Amino acid sequence: MQVEWSPALWWGTTAGLAATGTAMAASTGVNRGTVVSFSPPVFGTMTDPNGGDRQNMNALVFSVGANQTPFIVTPMRQDLTDNNTNTPMYIAGNARGVGAVCIQSGRGDAAQAASGARATAIGSSCTANSATAVAIGFGASANAQNAVAIGPQPAATATGAVAIGNGAGATGSNSVAIGGGSVTATGSAAIAIGEVTSATGAGSTAIGQGNTTNSLTRAVALGWTNTSVYQCTLSFGAHNFAAAGDAAFHLAQQCVETSTANPQEMLFREAGNQRVGVSVSTAIQFRCTVIGRQRAGAAGTINDVAGWSFEGVIKRAATGAPVLVGQTTVHTAADAGASAWTAVVSADTTNNALIVTVTGETNKTIRWLAYWQLTRVA
Repeated sequence: MQVEWSPALWWGTTAGLAATGTAMAASTGVNRGTVVSFSPPVFGTMTDPNGGDRQNMNALVFSVGANQTPFIVTPMRQDLTDNNTNTPMYIAGNARGVGAVCIQSGRGDAAQAASGARATAIGSSCTANSATAVAIGFGASANAQNAVAIGPQPAATATGAVAIGNGAGATGSNSVAIGGGSVTATGSAAIAIGEVTSATGAGSTAIGQGNTTNSLTRAVALGWTNTSVYQCTLSFGAHNFAAAGDAAFHLAQQCVETSTANPQEMLFREAGNQRVGVSVSTAIQFRCTVIGRQRAGAAGTINDVAGWSFEGVIKRAATGAPVLVGQTTVHTAADAGASAWTAVVSADTTNNALIVTVTGETNKTIRWLAYWQLTRVA
């Protein structure tokens, strides 16, 4: 192993080296920058030959060669000062956590250290201040249990969050942000990948450039400058006219289970019973397929099915409620035992939405699924 006194650690022109083990003999008066070889690798104690606060500072300083910058592993003290100028020689890190690993070439303040139990901080100015947190790179911050931050200035600030890339930010619990240029995952279990992309809803995903899930639960936004409009939907956009999301394609599904003959509106059940809303100054070409399957019940036959497909257009002006345009095309197929079941697509003028309503039969437990394809322009 080669040991080199680093200017980052030592401001004086000479330094003493006192051995703490038998594998290395003491050496004094070594000029700064001088490479001294030892075998096998050892730990030593740096001692200021001029006395003062810099004495007896345990350190392990690596250098691959005489012309390369050394890599320093040291529990540095904040009170170290240069004897000549009385200025801080090197900023110490906070106390390391139990079982932590801290390998850094420098830091801007004492908090930039592996202070969490079994935490890891590797690079420069990295912070891993919670249990099992990992920060690797430059200015990486992993500030919650099991958080991981890798790259130049990423931040993972919630439990289990992962931030990878230049300035990536993962602030939702178990969220993931990968990329650069303000890629953020703020929703719980959200995923953001790309550039200037944000996954802000719980369980949402944004991938591409300039996309956002608009704080909508389980929404997925793909493409370029695209914005999610509906919860629990996948949207894709590669172009916009004036604003993000004003020209996009959306895929969505709704489900419900019935056991009576009462009409039942299908909703996004996992997202607070949301509908396919129709905003002002918007038109939507839609295709909706619906299937119902009997899974239980005292009447009828298990596995009887009925299916429908609807295709049409709905629009809404700058004021007023949405309206269907022309005739909606409908195709259907059903078992004889399901011939009484119905599915209807309509414009909901109360909630300004496009909805599908299904009706089953008493004593027949039917699972219904609707799948929407929406081409939306605003």
